[in-house]
Amino acid sequence: MSFTPGSLMVHLSVASFLGLAVVSGLVGLLAIRNPACRALLFAWVLIAPVLAFSVHSVAPRECSVLPGISYWAHLACVAGRWLGLAGLAIMGAGLLVVLAQTGATLIMCHRLVSTSTPAGKVPGGGDAGGVASGGSGSVSSSAAQPAVAALAEICAGAGVERPRLLLTRLNGVCCTIGVFRPSVVLSRDLCGALEPDELRAVLAHEVAHITRHDNALGLVAGVLRALTFFSPAAHYALSRYLVEREKAADDLAVALSGDAVALASGLLKVYRARETRLQPKVLVEVAATGEGLKGRIRRLLAPDENAARGPVRLQTWRASAVAVLVLVLTLYLC
Repeated sequence: MSFTPGSLMVHLSVASFLGLAVVSGLVGLLAIRNPACRALLFAWVLIAPVLAFSVHSVAPRECSVLPGISYWAHLACVAGRWLGLAGLAIMGAGLLVVLAQTGATLIMCHRLVSTSTPAGKVPGGGDAGGVASGGSGSVSSSAAQPAVAALAEICAGAGVERPRLLLTRLNGVCCTIGVFRPSVVLSRDLCGALEPDELRAVLAHEVAHITRHDNALGLVAGVLRALTFFSPAAHYALSRYLVEREKAADDLAVALSGDAVALASGLLKVYRARETRLQPKVLVEVAATGEGLKGRIRRLLAPDENAARGPVRLQTWRASAVAVLVLVLTLYLC
């Protein structure tokens, strides 16, 4: 296709809405209840339009020669040309959004790390105990030792390398930062506020994010959403991806810790201890706020009511078929 900036914007918007409609409809029709499969499908809604545009850029063709129901694709080209320079300005704003969000994320992560100190390693791990200090909220190595030991045990069970554990003076923080070498950041107040089984469960949730490479996938999804910021469907797809990603991490955390009740109570304590005034918004899990947290806790406490329908392998095949269908329709119509 021959794209002007305006027609590109319209085509990506149409592709986003098309992908979202297909995924939302078939997820319910095919009873795809596995959170990991659902998360990947909503992420695919963000990927498919950009992938389709890349394919058409390599092998361009005019809208008017598309076979079959090409009317809407051609209409998108016409509508895009009407935008003229406004389309170029909007696409330029998208690039600025990407740069601004990336810069803000780096600054906020740096701020969180600057308020944190590494916790000592478990005995035999090659590091002395020491003191994790840093102001009035200092925590001795003995107080942080249960968290260090629990993290090491969970990582051993998951078969992953133990990440660095950072203790921050900000309240109510339990998250994973970093892409290539992720670190788990834990509030010092939570070391004493959480029961041992709760601490183990919430740390298992963070290890689940590391095992699933959620930070890397989330970064890609965020960039794609920023590039298609003009499409409401892209914003909704990202929000659904984040919610399903948290549910998938909850499932893996329960498998690693073996205690769904402890995870539910631990999540609630973390949420209640959180300082929204001091905590960077980018580090607050979307699914850990408001109704999202309630839904996750309800799901953890009543797993039978939210159990995935059918074997995971079957749902994976169904999700793969939906992803292929979305890509084919996007390539054909957009």
